[in-house]
Amino acid sequence: MSDYTITNISDKIDLRPIRDFAITLPQIRKPETDLSTDPEQREIQTKYYNDNNATKFLAFGDDEDVKHLFKDFHKAINLEMISYCLIYQSPGTFTGPHYDTFFGYCDRFGIDRKYAPHIQRHVVFLDEWKWGQIFCFPTSVYANWRMGDMITWPYKTTHSTATAGLAARTALTVTGIDPDVWRQINA
Repeated sequence: MSDYTITNISDKIDLRPIRDFAITLPQIRKPETDLSTDPEQREIQTKYYNDNNATKFLAFGDDEDVKHLFKDFHKAINLEMISYCLIYQSPGTFTGPHYDTFFGYCDRFGIDRKYAPHIQRHVVFLDEWKWGQIFCFPTSVYANWRMGDMITWPYKTTHSTATAGLAARTALTVTGIDPDVWRQINA
């Protein structure tokens, strides 16, 4: 069984305006340390990762200056209650090993946490892969992506990223819930 699944959505949506905005994040946002909210994961991460090597520039899809970028994104992905996060990861930085619980997402949208395993997270690469950029899983590493490649993985799969080359990585996380599950929740 593979750690992840890849599709490409370049033919469904023009990602260039999203990428162009993501490139500006270091000029318009403060860096944020990307550490888990899970106490067990946070203990491990803070032992090895800090404000110097685990920092990213982020913009969330409900920020006023970002909302317009996602008005047509639902055409590219079949999810309900979509949440977006733009990421600019500078060279020499890492996202420490962690897994997504989606508890924050559930709380934000008023979804019972028992549905967390049905939440999906997709990472869309907004530019072509550059040397030193990697997305790590327990048994494999993903690199050599194309703009528009979208990667996803099973619930609670440990993963991490590194930008160990000379170019920043821009990406978009898209989090949502399967429409059939959403209908069940609201039945």
